[in-house]
Amino acid sequence: MPDNGFTQQELDVSAEIINHVMRMVVSDMSFLQKAVYSLKPQPTDKTSSVCADYERLYYNPRWVLEKYRKGGAKLRNCIVHCVLHNLFLHPSITTEQDKDYDTAADFAVFGMMACANLLNSYSISEDIKEFMRKHSASSVGELYELSQKDVKAFSKMYSIVSKLKEDDHSLWYLKHEGQQQADMISDNSGQGSSIQEQIWSKLLSDAKLSAKTDGFGSMHGNMFMEIKKPDRFSRFDYIEYIRRFARQEIVSEDPDTIDMMMYTWGMENLDDTPIVEFSEVREQCTATDIIIAIDMSGSCAGEVAENFLRQVLTLFEQMNIRSAVNIHVVAFDTQLIFTKIIRSKNDVHSFFDNYKGEGWGGTNFRCVFDYADKFAQNNNGKRLKGLFFFSDGEGFFPDEKPSYRTTFFIPKSENSGEFFEPNFAPDWVELVRYTD
Repeated sequence: MPDNGFTQQELDVSAEIINHVMRMVVSDMSFLQKAVYSLKPQPTDKTSSVCADYERLYYNPRWVLEKYRKGGAKLRNCIVHCVLHNLFLHPSITTEQDKDYDTAADFAVFGMMACANLLNSYSISEDIKEFMRKHSASSVGELYELSQKDVKAFSKMYSIVSKLKEDDHSLWYLKHEGQQQADMISDNSGQGSSIQEQIWSKLLSDAKLSAKTDGFGSMHGNMFMEIKKPDRFSRFDYIEYIRRFARQEIVSEDPDTIDMMMYTWGMENLDDTPIVEFSEVREQCTATDIIIAIDMSGSCAGEVAENFLRQVLTLFEQMNIRSAVNIHVVAFDTQLIFTKIIRSKNDVHSFFDNYKGEGWGGTNFRCVFDYADKFAQNNNGKRLKGLFFFSDGEGFFPDEKPSYRTTFFIPKSENSGEFFEPNFAPDWVELVRYTD
């Protein structure tokens, strides 16, 4: 790495400042520790400020000295900005200079920093958060798409980024394999970008987990906040969703195995210094109960009801039902039609072999909530993990929020082919769309 034009004092002092500020970042935001220390500081005259690839944090010593004179927080924010770009793999998304993409990537990172109250300007932070709320966009993909179809929105983004931007993206646009690389990366270790992306994806997962468990140091806000569109429906695999409630997961370090990817990367990139991390694979199960309620009312008759039963059977077949887990199956319309406790796969087949269709009246969810309340009271409320309905969501709800989590899996209408829209579901009910 060339350092032409810099005095030894500039090099020494700027190096001390960079190391000090990196420690500031880790002190304030401990969840970024692994990500920050995965970058090796490197002075260079090939940038006027600071920039990063997946291995090094390049900086201009004179820029560092000038920036630090204005306050350590400003330089800290620049380093955080570069680290966040890497964590979200922004350098890998494009290989050619695209000013719209640059703007979207910077705005996405400034959005995260605004939500964590890291930006120095309160008014600009509020402008960014209001912009993301207005356009329901926070990721680089959403912001880039917005920039391509809304000139005014892009102009606003560009204006905000221009006021805040310090980092240099020049290292993002490397020449294709087989071509001569830029002087700044002439000492690259030769690792393929796919390995680097895997490392930074792992670092992002670690940072998110650490942010949730360890807190945010002296910082306020959620660094990893993602703005969701105003839609009450959650989106995920409902079988995996219920499976989570049928087990008590305790993630802990497994002393018998280590993460070989991190170990190898450390040996190759940190002067033969291995990164020893135990794999997080341990899982413990404790006794728990969940209730699955099947809507047998007239509005769910025919194929909808048959589909409910088919989905429940599929759920049981794919779940690893343990002896410590009790699954209560409840069928209802305006009252309970039957209840069945599933403790094993033998119970599953017995239940479906002996099932007889009943119901087809009105819809009143309160009878199921009464059943769940009595069960929770009899067991001191400790073992009932959740109540899950297969229903169109059209019926009578209790007036008060229960002590357990309540989720409705909403199907498509047999007639229209569109998903039911439960208009009267209380706010404490989680709605999930599913398909067969």
